[in-house]
Amino acid sequence: LYMNTNLPEVALFDFTSFRLIQIRKTANLPDCVLWNPYGSEGCDPGWKNFVCVEPAAVSTPATVAPGASQTFAQLLSAE
Repeated sequence: LYMNTNLPEVALFDFTSFRLIQIRKTANLPDCVLWNPYGSEGCDPGWKNFVCVEPAAVSTPATVAPGASQTFAQLLSAE
């Protein structure tokens, strides 16, 4: 968990395919979570080559009142 990065964009370089993966995010997602969905006990052998990078609001969780709404957004791209 990377807290309070306050960056509008997070980037990850894939050394296997030599691609830059970019995640643009709204300001109300100040954190970034890096995780693997399977872990060492995963049934899929691909877990060793797989990682999730997600914008998040962990350090300051969003509270939404009944009937209210809040919008979070991310834009993914690869070059």
